[in-house]
Amino acid sequence: MTSANTVPTRWTASLIDTGDGSGDMMIELPDDLLAQLDLQIGDSVQVDVSEDKSKLLMRKVNT
Repeated sequence: MTSANTVPTRWTASLIDTGDGSGDMMIELPDDLLAQLDLQIGDSVQVDVSEDKSKLLMRKVNT
């Protein structure tokens, strides 16, 4: 959520082939993004694709 005084931050990332022949891909997230989302190793993240398929929308899932 952003307020009137803040500008959303954007990151650009590349998909990385997992190399196991499955066709699966992974994204390496930058440290500053992890810090902003308060993510740690083992946390769960929900990832949604925007309607125009140009953005990934992520949020931490509290478990």
